[in-house]
Amino acid sequence: MSTSLSAGKAINAVLSAKLGDKVTQITPIVSTKDAKMPFVVYHRFSLQGEPTKGGRVFDSCGIEFGIYTKTYGEGIDIAEAIRETLEGKNICCKKETDGIDLRIDCGRMTDCDEGWSEDSYFQSLTIECKII
Repeated sequence: MSTSLSAGKAINAVLSAKLGDKVTQITPIVSTKDAKMPFVVYHRFSLQGEPTKGGRVFDSCGIEFGIYTKTYGEGIDIAEAIRETLEGKNICCKKETDGIDLRIDCGRMTDCDEGWSEDSYFQSLTIECKII
């Protein structure tokens, strides 16, 4: 059974299916040097183990998304699509079809930010997740 350390694999697959041709790439941690806007970068942070009565420990973590676009409105549209896709949803992966056994219960959006950096608009949003 995979843990929160594998959450990025599942997130990438779900977002790639949802965002399709709205973005040029979805990558963990850092974009490629030749990335063309719009693109999404994400990373996992803040791991916390949560013990249960049965003795098993579930992981909770945050996943932060950075959306980089040429126009402000385009960034908002992509951020809304990510939020709609993940917030309050479950992601289930099976080893036979996805290469990992993992279930992520995506909770609520806990933080957001926006700005301008290196000739692009950026939107940042954070979603809390529980790995079961």
